[in-house]
Amino acid sequence: MHAPRPPATVRALTDRLVGAPLRRLLAWLRTVPIDDPVDRRNAPMLQLLLVVIGTVVPVLAALRWQRDWGIGIDVTRELLAMLTMAFAWTCLYLVRVGQFRVAASLLIASSLGLLGVTYATEGLRIQVDVQYLHALPLILGGLLLGRRALWGVAAVLLLVFALGAARDLAMMLDIPALRSAAYAALLRASVGTLIVALILDRAVSALREALLSATRRGEELARTRDRLEREIVEKERSQAQLLHSQKMEAVGRLAGGVAHDFNNILGVILGYASRADAALDPDAADASLAGIRSAAQRGAVVTRRLLSLSRDEAREVAVFDAAAAVRDIAPMLRQLFGQQVQMAAHVAAEPLPVRLDRAEFELALLNIAANARDAMPDGGTVRINVERQHGSVAITVTDSGVGMPPDVIERMFDPFFTTKARGHGTGIGLAVVHRLATEAGGAVRVDSEPGRGTALRLLLPLVDAPPAVTTRPATLRVLLVEDDAELRGLLRDALRAAGCDVLAAGRVREAQALARDAERIDAVVSDFDLPDGTADELFADLAPRLPEAHLLLISALDRSAARRHSRGLRVRTLAKPFAPDRLVRMLLEMAQAGPRRDG
Repeated sequence: MHAPRPPATVRALTDRLVGAPLRRLLAWLRTVPIDDPVDRRNAPMLQLLLVVIGTVVPVLAALRWQRDWGIGIDVTRELLAMLTMAFAWTCLYLVRVGQFRVAASLLIASSLGLLGVTYATEGLRIQVDVQYLHALPLILGGLLLGRRALWGVAAVLLLVFALGAARDLAMMLDIPALRSAAYAALLRASVGTLIVALILDRAVSALREALLSATRRGEELARTRDRLEREIVEKERSQAQLLHSQKMEAVGRLAGGVAHDFNNILGVILGYASRADAALDPDAADASLAGIRSAAQRGAVVTRRLLSLSRDEAREVAVFDAAAAVRDIAPMLRQLFGQQVQMAAHVAAEPLPVRLDRAEFELALLNIAANARDAMPDGGTVRINVERQHGSVAITVTDSGVGMPPDVIERMFDPFFTTKARGHGTGIGLAVVHRLATEAGGAVRVDSEPGRGTALRLLLPLVDAPPAVTTRPATLRVLLVEDDAELRGLLRDALRAAGCDVLAAGRVREAQALARDAERIDAVVSDFDLPDGTADELFADLAPRLPEAHLLLISALDRSAARRHSRGLRVRTLAKPFAPDRLVRMLLEMAQAGPRRDG
């Protein structure tokens, strides 16, 4: 069984009384101004040895004085002890000021000098029992100063042993047996010293070689690191240049595609507007207006593609019936395909509610249809199926076009990737589709082979349908703020035609004055950029005075989202361009939802 661990309080007390002082002592021993890494590594050990010598030697001397006080003190021994203590503290000071090798040399020299005096006065045989201690200068010389110092110390030790043997022989001239013992002691001491020196020489040599190899390896690694850092920096610079060139190429490709689309749109609008028979034939006039409306809707699709890719478009996420949305957009899809493509739509009769931005959903369908049309340059057939499938809405668009190889399928959802000729494709349509599906928790599946057409399936999760609204709200009083006079007049007339009471303004100050004089305002509709401020400033000023009024931002870019959230205001957004009836429907939906609730 394991021994029980001491209580936490005992461990903490032990650490405070022993561990903390010991850590501070070790930190103090390591803090020395020494440049050489080997010397700096050896400095704590040498300092600790010097502290022990400088402390133990006077303690032992004091004990001897107490023991021999009445008998007589050996003055020579005590002087040598005091010299040893003085050398130890002197060497410690030298280490602390950065003179490591001077301190080590002085310590070894003083030790050898004291040994020489001891052997010369007392002889060799009397030191036999403590000769292992006399190997300390040899060990210190080898470990601290290197091989040359090691063999120098060994030579001095042999000389010291010779002095001791000479002292023994001088006292034993008339005793042959003792003379033989003196020679034997000299031989043993010399051979032992040489063996220890040889072992230390090999050990020190191997240690120095290992340290040198480690140093070289470290320098090599440092050079490799520097080279890799330079290569990484160069690679990042090259990658940045490549990305810049790719962005420039993508911008050029995008600009060409947008210019191509808008040229076609403007051509259609100008063509319908210049029809001379429209002024005489009501049916021709209706057809011209329908063509202009359709062309304008195509222009809105182009701008939405750009805004949706950059995520700057104001998004309105709501629950709507995907099946009904497909039925509503089907006429536009048929016009998009033209006369050469036969389109068949099979849409489930049951409601299929999804939670999305409806504009983005319609844009995704238009993008899928546009790609299907471009895959059939000589005409063909397109089938659109909308059905419930395992808790999801499955919208499948199947064309009889040229199909795609696997490498194109792998990259078809990458932004700006297109296989169309320069100026005829932006490469952002399917990227918008993929983003819409993934952000809604759905997916996009593609089945295609060259020459066999393509089937693209958009899977969107079903949600609970919102409760039906059966009552129409009372007359709304709307504060409309739009700096474009023509658009302001158009929206004002559409709102009044829907039964709303409209106060119209073109500036922030004008809107603030109308709000102060009005008895009631149910909704504030404002463009973002105004001549004397922004919609954010207007909403922040009116919100406290109109705590229940709905706030609606109409803008192509939702640039104020972060600031609205910071103020805690609940602001709905409607992305331009939009049809006036869309604004009317959104205001009615907001009114039916009850008063505004911020936060």
